[in-house]
Amino acid sequence: MKNLIKNMKLSLLVISTLTMASTAIAQEMPSRGPIPFGIFDANKDGSITESEFYDARAIRMKQKADQGRPMKNAANAPDFSVYDTNNDGKLNKLELLEGQNKQMQKNRQNRGQRNNR
Repeated sequence: MKNLIKNMKLSLLVISTLTMASTAIAQEMPSRGPIPFGIFDANKDGSITESEFYDARAIRMKQKADQGRPMKNAANAPDFSVYDTNNDGKLNKLELLEGQNKQMQKNRQNRGQRNNR
């Protein structure tokens, strides 16, 4: 019984910590443009895990949906693995910036092709 209560308390602590972290991220999240490295890096350890990457992206998508501005082509957004060029399972600042830059260039090219039709 003591272990059950201890596990329940620990679970509540974890849930409240995650809720506070996601609320803090949502408050800092820019409404437009690329998500900054510091927002992705939720635990501030200097790298972005796959989980942090997708968590921040989900928060951005929810934020835009709440504003009535759903993300267009969200299903086509690149996977974590596209950004993780050295395949170490985490992103450093340079990997993120290079990936975001490539994605912005790709989006610009796609817009240009649509306008030429």
